[in-house]
Amino acid sequence: MGRPGGHGPGPELLVPLVTQRLNPGGVFFVFSQPPAIPGAYGPQGMYKGGFAGPALFTYRYSHTPETWEELLRTAGFTEAQAGVLDAPQRGYIGTLIVRATRR
Repeated sequence: MGRPGGHGPGPELLVPLVTQRLNPGGVFFVFSQPPAIPGAYGPQGMYKGGFAGPALFTYRYSHTPETWEELLRTAGFTEAQAGVLDAPQRGYIGTLIVRATRR
């Protein structure tokens, strides 16, 4: 949930913490989200719950697939793959899928 005045720690801090907690030996770290809007990278604010109830918000971090791969390798993952899976219908938003392995 969002915090007024800040957007919390970003992937540069969180991904190394995840890496430290995973056991070596082929462990996977996977996540997905909408792809970044071209030219709009970094923290992206989002309201949760539409227009119903109190204003709740969160942040997600948008990066290109190449930037996600670099962030994961820098954090200690030995392999990282990121790419956008096209939506089933042409012109719809695809899904960014990111996968990393620590060996």
